[in-house]
Amino acid sequence: MNDSENRHSFGDAAKNAAGNFKQGAEQAIDEIKSRGAMGIFSFEHLYFPAIARCLFIILFILVGLGVILGVIAGLATMVNVGVIYGFITMISVILSGVLGLIGLRVWFEMLIVAFKINESLEKIRGNCCK
Repeated sequence: MNDSENRHSFGDAAKNAAGNFKQGAEQAIDEIKSRGAMGIFSFEHLYFPAIARCLFIILFILVGLGVILGVIAGLATMVNVGVIYGFITMISVILSGVLGLIGLRVWFEMLIVAFKINESLEKIRGNCCK
């Protein structure tokens, strides 16, 4: 894979992330609009599942930026303190970033599953109490 293909695939990934963010934001806005101004004070409908996608993408980007800044700090440590310390810093930052992204994904999946369970229970309650 050459350099132009790498830039192209990174550009496609960035466009997909931006599209997902826009879609999630539009879905959240549509849900808020459909429930009216006073709907925001009612807890019968939950907004978090619509907002979760946007929040996940924002946090994903922040973790990625943190890893990039950590690698830069590791390079600075290599220059100023020593190669070994800088290398250890870079490895620990990358490992922490990967584990952080995995943890972030698992956390959001658990939250979404909890909301889906709630929706299923509401459907069951609606069917049995008719």
